[in-house]
Amino acid sequence: MTIEQSNDNILLLLKAGKTLKEISGIAHLSIPAIKKRLKKLRDKYGCANTLQLVATLETERSIQKDTDLQSNNA
Repeated sequence: MTIEQSNDNILLLLKAGKTLKEISGIAHLSIPAIKKRLKKLRDKYGCANTLQLVATLETERSIQKDTDLQSNNA
């Protein structure tokens, strides 16, 4: 599993309402490691907090899916 896939899994678990402790057990990562990844992702996407990060990435994925559908229908 790549780091990007692992980050996606962390974000999906957050979106599902899991706590950092629960994510730590599921992803087999320490809580500090998860916090560090989330900080890097927040910085990368210019988000002030994790909720904004999840919303930003969800919006981005939605736009990408729409673009892919339009490309396939053209």
